[in-house]
Amino acid sequence: MLNILASIALMLGMSLSVTAQVGVTALIRTTLINAKTNAPLQVKYEIISSGNLGVTPKTIGKTNSEGKFENIFKPGETYTIYCKPTDGVAAPYTFSVPASTEYYEIGQTLPIRILKQGDAIGEWTLFGAGKSTLSSEKELEGVLTLVRGNRGVAVTINISDDMPVATKGKPKKAKKPTKKSKNAPPVPVVNILTDRINAITAYCTQQSTPEMLKRITIQASGTPAGKTDVSVLVRDFKNFGMD
Repeated sequence: MLNILASIALMLGMSLSVTAQVGVTALIRTTLINAKTNAPLQVKYEIISSGNLGVTPKTIGKTNSEGKFENIFKPGETYTIYCKPTDGVAAPYTFSVPASTEYYEIGQTLPIRILKQGDAIGEWTLFGAGKSTLSSEKELEGVLTLVRGNRGVAVTINISDDMPVATKGKPKKAKKPTKKSKNAPPVPVVNILTDRINAITAYCTQQSTPEMLKRITIQASGTPAGKTDVSVLVRDFKNFGMD
């Protein structure tokens, strides 16, 4: 009997502990600044859980003249904040709230990148040499997050071919062509650039709505000047108020 009561008490204690953790909140005092100038940003903002992009509920507000606001968040969660500046477009910023089993209050300063028409959102190497399979998707995911959260933004994704390989010393003699069998099937011609464009187009199509795709241009940019093979620019933007 005592063992049964002890088990019930243990289970009850665990249940209360879990319930307490679920209801825990944190007050975060946030300051938004311009990542380039460190000046405070007086902007409208929208905050959503990173696991529920584009899904309600959303937290909407406006910073004061010092770029400050405060809000209640759930510890252990990750959030993305979208800002609506009067000029330019703000890159989304993702932050995590430290996990805790008790209520707490902290402050944070978030540097927000303000982008203008023609600005580079990012430049990356997303393909291996001679490859057309994406080695990473998180960079493109960030671009789509920007487009998803700012319905006035249009972007251009530039995709490059492989870097030309520089050879040292004397060039090697070309091998003599081997005789082809009359019955041998034709060797398929591999176009790395076309395959890369198709790979990124497929990813964007899968992760975007039809409205988003209208604001995404995917194009070839020829041979890259550096080691990067994908770059994304702000093609255009229009400022809208918060919904």
